[in-house]
Amino acid sequence: MSTENSTAVEKVEDAKTAEATTSVAKVKSVVNPKTIRKALGDKFIMANSIADILSIGYNISHNVILWGPGGHGKSEMTELFFNTIGIEPFVQALGEGSTEDLILGGLNMKEFQESGKIYYNVENSFMNHEYVVFEELLDCPANVLLRLKDILTSGVFRNGSQQFNIKTKFIVCLTNRSREEVSEDSSIQALMERFPMEYEVKWNGYNEDAYNSLYKKVFNLDQNELLNSGLNLVSIAAVASNATLKKTISPRTMVYAGQMYQHTGNLADLKYFSGFCNAGIKEAETQIKHLEDIRADYEIIKESEKVVDYYSSKENTAKFLSKSSKEQTAILLDFEKQIKIFTHATCTDQNSVYKKKVVDKMNNVYKTLESLQERSNKMSNKTNE
Repeated sequence: MSTENSTAVEKVEDAKTAEATTSVAKVKSVVNPKTIRKALGDKFIMANSIADILSIGYNISHNVILWGPGGHGKSEMTELFFNTIGIEPFVQALGEGSTEDLILGGLNMKEFQESGKIYYNVENSFMNHEYVVFEELLDCPANVLLRLKDILTSGVFRNGSQQFNIKTKFIVCLTNRSREEVSEDSSIQALMERFPMEYEVKWNGYNEDAYNSLYKKVFNLDQNELLNSGLNLVSIAAVASNATLKKTISPRTMVYAGQMYQHTGNLADLKYFSGFCNAGIKEAETQIKHLEDIRADYEIIKESEKVVDYYSSKENTAKFLSKSSKEQTAILLDFEKQIKIFTHATCTDQNSVYKKKVVDKMNNVYKTLESLQERSNKMSNKTNE
């Protein structure tokens, strides 16, 4: 084979390889719902179903509606979903005042001024993006929804001589309204058919456990830290207010209320947050004495844990071994006495698990020190012999 022919064949093969590589690159990666559950679960509670519907919708290119009461993190969870899979979606905020021009990218004023023809800047619209998030889409006027229905149904935007094949593969609609609320006629019902998947974003229950779980997640607290912070009192006030007003305080409002309480420590200031009422706040205030007992217990247990941690370190264990046998025995006797007093001391139920953990640590450290003393005495006796 001549050099020219050989070179030609190589170019053809290179072109085929490049084409195959491009084709592979165009294949959309499949999202693992477990990965999304983990990402959302690190920041939100009761988020598994949201993770699943977004993952499935993305994987099979079926549009999704996330609807429900405000303040439950629909926007934040959707944003985190796309961040997790490395995609920056086109996000458009809509509402009652939205116009057709807005979803079509705006009127091309230059074209209109020059020719009098109405053209739209579709390159600036959702149609020029593969992944789209519509905020409050279902609040739009009927004519806007009808226009969107026509575009999604045909996959093409048609406006006289202007035509544009849309690139959109997956849309997430975020709204406070259900599809039943907006299905005024068959045309809008047809639009809803372009969003075959939906999920109502709300909690399974708005009780103390739910609100406390929220605080532990948002403020990175364990159970003992939650109780010691007093944020559980805000949860009590919220539940009592919910029962009194027959409403539910949203997770977002609870986070804001928690931030306030961490700053001021004053339950009365909850009255400035929507959903809290005087009866609910008073219910929480009756628990303050109990909270003080919990905090007092917590501080005692924490101090005892410091003693344990002191003797747990290698440096202080070495100091223990450097002492005489008589001094070691005195330390052990004192330590044993502390364990007995601490073990039999009364404790609030809320701190009982923490107390048991510290008691176990104390006993383990005591046994370790006792064992080290025995070994030290044996070695000392052998040296003397």
